[in-house]
This record gives sequence, C-alpha cells and structure tokens, in this order.
Amino acid sequence: AINFYQRASNKGFVASMLRLGDLYSSGVAGAKDLGKARTYYEMAKKKGSKIAEEKLKDLWNYLYF
Repeated sequence: AINFYQRASNKGFVASMLRLGDLYSSGVAGAKDLGKARTYYEMAKKKGSKIAEEKLKDLWNYLYF
C-alpha cells in the first residue's frame, strides 16, 4: 500500500501525501519516521493543503514541546 501511496503522491495527489504523512507519523510496521512524515506534509502544503499546514504545526509541537 505504501508503494501505491508514494506513486500517487509523486503524481500530485494531495490525499495520498497526507495519508503517507499520517502513516509515517503514527508508525509504519511499528516504526515512526517523523522526517518522512514531514516530507509528505510539506509536499501537500506546497499544493495548497490547509490540513497539511495544521499537521505540520502538530508535528512541530510534538517534536519541540
């Protein structure tokens, strides 16, 4: 499933970018990768996603507070 989300993200599908960000921030196969989560949220933000902006704020707060 990750592979398909990545392919869709590379084609510009914002929903897939957000889903990958969510998966990586919560853990894929038990392992979190907050760097990858941030990458996908940033991609979605560049496409104009307000949801991605909020998720980046939440990620920032999680990391630094």
